[in-house]
Amino acid sequence: MEKTYAQVLWSLVSNGSTPHAAVSAIKAKLQADGRSALLPRVARAFARLSEREAGRNTVVLTVAREKDERHAKSAAKEILAQLGADADGLKTQVDDSIIGGWRLEGRGMLVDNSYKSTLLNIYNQVTK
Repeated sequence: MEKTYAQVLWSLVSNGSTPHAAVSAIKAKLQADGRSALLPRVARAFARLSEREAGRNTVVLTVAREKDERHAKSAAKEILAQLGADADGLKTQVDDSIIGGWRLEGRGMLVDNSYKSTLLNIYNQVTK
């Protein structure tokens, strides 16, 4: 039930309503129906929904070291163009476990150009 209210709240905000007005409308509806106790659960469901929606639109570039970021952005430029994203709006994170190279993930796509994946592939082929 709270998921439905959270989705209605999301659609109200997405369609141009101010967040304050949308929350007030949902709160008034819950109070009118005698379901005020659902309000905290609706808030948690809305938070989960907004995280999921933000994850769909976020493109993350993972590099092994900070100094590799510029090179990785230029190497991933063509892939970013296919995704419809620009290098300026790209979220970058550092993960030293990929050893070197880069990983680009987002919008339902993963491009793994890391040394870790290459080394794992070699290891798996040798140990077969």
